[in-house]
Amino acid sequence: MLVLLAAPAGALEVDEVGQLGGACRAAVVSGNRAYMGAGYHLVVLDVTTPSNPVVLGKSAALPGSVSGLAVSGNYAYVADSNFGLQIIDVSSASNPHKVGSYRRAHGLTAWRCPAAMPTSRKTAASR
Repeated sequence: MLVLLAAPAGALEVDEVGQLGGACRAAVVSGNRAYMGAGYHLVVLDVTTPSNPVVLGKSAALPGSVSGLAVSGNYAYVADSNFGLQIIDVSSASNPHKVGSYRRAHGLTAWRCPAAMPTSRKTAASR
């Protein structure tokens, strides 16, 4: 993440101005396209020539980093850290864009869900 720091009239203001790269924690291939998470973005690549993948486009920054990914038809379904599911239209590889999202209450992930915890932790979590 890039930030711009400015101090107009003595106040400190911090604005996000962009985000570069990031870890790849998810990738899938469908036909001659590869879809990968790069930090807070979904990146679409042409892998027709596997020895020379070409970036075709990337989404705007998502609320959280991409941690899981599935593609079906013209849509990519992105698990987005604690921000839930982001649905990305990938029908235009050069312009993948968010068309919907779903966020579970409190942004819980499966490993934080009391039902998924071992019994000893479930008791502690329910107090």
